[in-house]
Amino acid sequence: MIRKVLVPIAAGTEDIELSCITDVLVRGGVDVTVASVMMPPAETVVLARKLEIKPNTHISQLSEAQWQSFDGLLIPGGMPGATHLASSGPLKLIAKELLARGRLIGAICASPAVVLGPFGILQGIPLATSYPAFRDKLPPGTAWVDERVVLYKNVLTSQGPGTSIDFALVALSILCGREKALEVAAGLLVPPPSLLKSKV
Repeated sequence: MIRKVLVPIAAGTEDIELSCITDVLVRGGVDVTVASVMMPPAETVVLARKLEIKPNTHISQLSEAQWQSFDGLLIPGGMPGATHLASSGPLKLIAKELLARGRLIGAICASPAVVLGPFGILQGIPLATSYPAFRDKLPPGTAWVDERVVLYKNVLTSQGPGTSIDFALVALSILCGREKALEVAAGLLVPPPSLLKSKV
């Protein structure tokens, strides 16, 4: 069965993180939907380093049946992209629904603190990571851990652009199995992240 993942973006989303997440997942056979949250909807979105891309859709155009079909939600960081994502009512609704269904929820860079925290996704999650500058912005009860990728239950967090391939590979392992993630890592000529070595 083909796995499906939603990747939301906004003006100021981190270019490398978006690219790595989508590239790794697609290499692993995942059906990725990149959805803008910007209002009013526009044909393109300008990322943090001024790369202009055309998303697959706008988040408001996803039907309830569509977003309930996602096996995961992976949120790139970057500023002010994370702030825009945090202000999206539809994204919050989707995140909370997918969490309740036990689906994978992941965020990297600023987004664990700026998006997952305010959405209530980190409630009951004792350990997470983020871009170091946001370590003190995680919600009470969630301790910041200096690890490239942190997985607790179905919540996955990571630190930034330099950890985005690891983040995506661990997500792929959860969605499609460890062997598929190792296969993609080998094709990319990158060492498997430590969580893969411990058989996620």
